Amino acid sequence: QCYRFLTHVFSFKPPSEHGDLQFSLSYNDYLARLTVVVLRARGLKLQNERNSTGVCVRVSLMNHNQLIKSKRTTVIIGSSNPLYNETFSFKVDQLQLDATSLSLSVIPGDETSSLGCVIVGPFMYTRGKELEHWNEMISKPKELVKRWHALSLSS
Repeated sequence: QCYRFLTHVFSFKPPSEHGDLQFSLSYNDYLARLTVVVLRARGLKLQNERNSTGVCVRVSLMNHNQLIKSKRTTVIIGSSNPLYNETFSFKVDQLQLDATSLSLSVIPGDETSSLGCVIVGPFMYTRGKELEHWNEMISKPKELVKRWHALSLSS
């Protein structure tokens, strides 16, 4: 699980050590719809018991520090490089985008823990590649913007 405190994400391990997640973001201002396409993960550090339960990606829509809605992919069993290609849409008013972020957590199918997560959103919540991905989505309305992100463990 990734946690956000005020305006900071606390990561305690170097990125990419836990694997990477590829997803696309798109915002349609006319429909007020934020779309996330979870594409694939690679290099996941699976333990045997986790491997047998499979892994999925939980996509959580946050407004400030409040969970608005959470959706998850199907569970893929037996792969440290799972392919998902699943689309999720959330209703987000354009005026709320500056207070909105997305948390994508890679979790075992039994949801006992998190293998890592990525938080994308505006400057209030993210920096670096995650902020760049969000800003590119905003600057290219209705276009799917695809990027890889390193998973990190947070608490």
